[in-house]
Formats: sequence, C-alpha cells, structure tokens
Amino acid sequence: KINYFIIGTSCHSIQSAIKFYTLQPQGPDYLFVGTCYLTQSHPEKTSIDQLEGPTLPGKVKKELETLKSSSLESIHPSVPKIF
Repeated sequence: KINYFIIGTSCHSIQSAIKFYTLQPQGPDYLFVGTCYLTQSHPEKTSIDQLEGPTLPGKVKKELETLKSSSLESIHPSVPKIF
C-alpha cells in the first residue's frame, strides 16, 4: 500500500505565495492564503489593520495564473491547479 500525503502551507503575501508555488522540484499541494480575521493562531496581529484581509486570495490567484501562463509549466511541470 502506498501512502500519499497532501502538503500545504500558509502565505501572507503575493511574494511568499510565489516563493512556495515555484519551489523545486515540487512545492506544496495547496496554499492557504492570508489572515482575514483576528484569531488566537496569530496573536501578533492585534488590530484589523494588520490583517491581509479577504482580497489577498484573489490577488494571489491572479498573480499565480499570470506566472502559470508565462511558461512556468515548462519549467515546473508539476505546478498545481489554481482554484
């Protein structure tokens, strides 16, 4: 029996999303983008101004789609799908 794992990571900027998305030979299977709410998992963020907010996932998706269409697949054939 072969065990498969799904590996993900969180990112909090477009730059960190690109960094993880383009890791060689294979990056994470998924990216969890941003902190939209004040939570106990990020106690360093104490005000709404410090949150990435709900717009960051859309911005990351747009940037990664641009990268993917600009021949990233030929460099990194295992690029995950962008939802």
